[in-house]
Amino acid sequence: MRHIYLYFCSLIWLIFLTFQAMQPVQAQTQELDFTVFPLSTEMQIGKLQKFILEAPQGIYLTVGAERGFRAASMMPNITEFWLIDIADEIIKFNQINSKLLKAPQRLTYLKLRWEADFNAWQSQKLNLTQADFDWWIKHVRDLHNLDYALPEYLNKFGQSPKCEKKNNDNKKLSKLNNLDLAKIIDYKHGNYLFSDNLYARIHQLALTNKIYTAKIDLNNPTQVQELATKLNQQKSRLSILDLNNLYLSNYIGEEKYIEIIKQLLPYGQSDSILITMSNYKKLACAKFQFYLGFTFGQVKQWPNDFKMQYFIDSIPEEIVDLIEGRLYTTEDRLPTFK
Repeated sequence: MRHIYLYFCSLIWLIFLTFQAMQPVQAQTQELDFTVFPLSTEMQIGKLQKFILEAPQGIYLTVGAERGFRAASMMPNITEFWLIDIADEIIKFNQINSKLLKAPQRLTYLKLRWEADFNAWQSQKLNLTQADFDWWIKHVRDLHNLDYALPEYLNKFGQSPKCEKKNNDNKKLSKLNNLDLAKIIDYKHGNYLFSDNLYARIHQLALTNKIYTAKIDLNNPTQVQELATKLNQQKSRLSILDLNNLYLSNYIGEEKYIEIIKQLLPYGQSDSILITMSNYKKLACAKFQFYLGFTFGQVKQWPNDFKMQYFIDSIPEEIVDLIEGRLYTTEDRLPTFK
């Protein structure tokens, strides 16, 4: 009888350990001191495509929400799509959107995203609740109350709202308050909301459950190590590490940014790619992004005192457009502008 009892206890313990191993890494509760954007604030995400097309087969790992879905949809060699973040709103968007993307057609997805009622969501059998629907109404559809709704406004209506002077930091462009950005920027390129082919790729990842979401605090070395351990357990290698602009001091800062990269480099290849971004403002009422890419081989050549912010800030404004979208490989030496 005692042997049966010990066997039963051992079995329960084994089941518990197995369940724990399947759970995403949980971040410690902390107050966020930055604005959270579940919807993409990047209107020209298609600029990333030149990096993504050159990436080897493997995992696309990124932070944030909607911008990651768009980037992953452009990657022909993607095997898995990993979305990590610390913000609950980001995690919620990723979880719901991963299910909505199981809709068989792009047009069906667009209706689910912007127009459909909860009964229509239920008819798709996506295992989403009324609470999920209510959250989506508030954080995705209510454009008038979002912190930065311009990109989503373009996506839904094909034109930009009227630009108010109070939101225009560029005095030289104050006469452009009525400018329709939809007529002068390419916000559709690399955007699965407008492309059946791109939608088909991200839909397939969703359908085969190859989109993984996890709440991870990259400020926590233990959780970064657990992320590295999970990567080490995968058959697929890291193809793209997209850390966006985490090097900024109001996110994780340069020191931790570099440490995270060093910890994750072993799980990619020499031609795997690190993607980074910086914001700038060139037109009234709009933020734009400047993208750079570095192969892992190039990253390993960085000097010990390398700082991403210093490097980007050193680029003269007159040549920014010339190196926008530049991919630095092992054959390149990082230029010194100042």
